Amino acid sequence: MFWPIMKKMKKEAALGAIMVAYTMKKRLLIISGAIMLAIGFMGAIPFGSIVINDAEQQELDPTTQRPEPIFFGIISPLYAEMVFMAIGVIGFSLLVLGGAMHQEEESKQLRQKQQQQR
Repeated sequence: MFWPIMKKMKKEAALGAIMVAYTMKKRLLIISGAIMLAIGFMGAIPFGSIVINDAEQQELDPTTQRPEPIFFGIISPLYAEMVFMAIGVIGFSLLVLGGAMHQEEESKQLRQKQQQQR
């Protein structure tokens, strides 16, 4: 079924397509979306406060106007905050998608019951 299409796709794209096909379960989408939303915003808050505090105290890098990297000079708090915010937004979209799919299924079942009663 998927095999002719998968031959033309890259391995990563094929794996993503298969995962999307099998993870369209409503509960899985809702649960994973809620977890990603929580991780995203719980991670963005501390890194965001570092960025705000450094900007307030004017401890920014003079050439880039960004906070100095933390954790042995490896992690930029600005980019870490952006990554966690992206994770939160993706989690929110998965949560909304799962909720919409769940509501659609419930309304479809309700319509079927109403048609059977007629």
